[in-house]
Amino acid sequence: MDLGDFRRTNFRDVIRGVIEDLEVFLREIEKRNILSLSRVVPIEKSFHFSPDKVVEEIIEAVKPFFERIKKGGVLLR
Repeated sequence: MDLGDFRRTNFRDVIRGVIEDLEVFLREIEKRNILSLSRVVPIEKSFHFSPDKVVEEIIEAVKPFFERIKKGGVLLR
């Protein structure tokens, strides 16, 4: 089974990948018992930002997640 499309990053021992289904991926990783894998951090969205507009760019990037966060009981201020 192909697990996804993975690439090296500029960080030591860190790879970044794109997968089809997180649940299927995690089950397959668990079955394979890969000892050299210490953790998996799911990332739904990433974005580039500029230092002079970082606050505005973060607000725009997280807007799609506001409703889901509210439903989870987290208060937004």
